[in-house]
Amino acid sequence: MLIVAHRGDNENYPEQTKIAYQSAFEMGAGGVETDVRLTQCGELICIHDRFLNRVSDGSGKVSTCTMKDLEGVNFGTEECPQSVLTFRTFLEMATGYPDTHLFIETKHPSRYGVMLEEQIVRQLSYFGLLDSDRVHIISFSPVSINRIRRLAPRLDRIWLRQLRYLWANLAMERFGSPTGHGLFIGEAKINPDLIGRHSLPTYMYTVNDLDDVDWCRERGVKYLATDNIGKVIAHEQEKEEGPGSPRGDDPQAGQAG
Repeated sequence: MLIVAHRGDNENYPEQTKIAYQSAFEMGAGGVETDVRLTQCGELICIHDRFLNRVSDGSGKVSTCTMKDLEGVNFGTEECPQSVLTFRTFLEMATGYPDTHLFIETKHPSRYGVMLEEQIVRQLSYFGLLDSDRVHIISFSPVSINRIRRLAPRLDRIWLRQLRYLWANLAMERFGSPTGHGLFIGEAKINPDLIGRHSLPTYMYTVNDLDDVDWCRERGVKYLATDNIGKVIAHEQEKEEGPGSPRGDDPQAGQAG
């Protein structure tokens, strides 16, 4: 089971900042997940929300901001300020960790429509990643999944199911041709038969309880996204090596410093 740092090492650092991803890479995460949005000037940036307010000291819609507007906006803390992370910088960081998988979530709805997917594909192409098995496009948007299928058919496409949109789930399964399914842990525990549905690999999000980590592993989940990357990595190492090993007997083994 591949452990994915959801929004980087956001347990110890502000989410989707350069320092959060650097920590996750160095910690040995099997994968890192990022959300991507398009600014008014056409730059891809790594941010979850439509608005800046929650994750920075700025305000306003991401889609109406330019990179000049974002100059001086702090996405970190007073003690450790962080500038906005561009998708290009994220990919540059990833080149130093070629075994780490990249889970890229397209955020919709967006006023820029297909331009989001086009810009993502363009930058992935620049970094030589369009045919890479380590790149996974994930999205709640069936339209986005189909766009990626058309623009970059060799990329893995993981459809994030939404419990409240049964019709969309059924339509996506029949017509969307995803190459993987994403499940929220709460939905999966209610409907465990969804794991591995149609013989597709399952991406489980967001799993922070260690008992749930065990539950997912026992049921064949392939990718597990967590906000507690250090704790889960240490837990998985202990499970793999066993309590009789030196690392298994050391409760600090695998912990971040």
